[in-house]
Amino acid sequence: LQIFLMMGTQWRVAIGMSGAAFTGLDHTALWANLNGLCPPEARPDLFAGVCVMERAALPLMNKRSKDE
Repeated sequence: LQIFLMMGTQWRVAIGMSGAAFTGLDHTALWANLNGLCPPEARPDLFAGVCVMERAALPLMNKRSKDE
């Protein structure tokens, strides 16, 4: 959870004719954080966990961005 929260400024956004939409986290930045903060053996599981949180957050974030 701490790594997911640290990634709060690393969301990718696509902007088109219908507005902006969050598309997911910048996985390059995610791996950089994991490499700098976590032991190598923990990184794959932590990456997978953050991806689960990312998939759960995307619909909520996109709903919020449309409501504003």
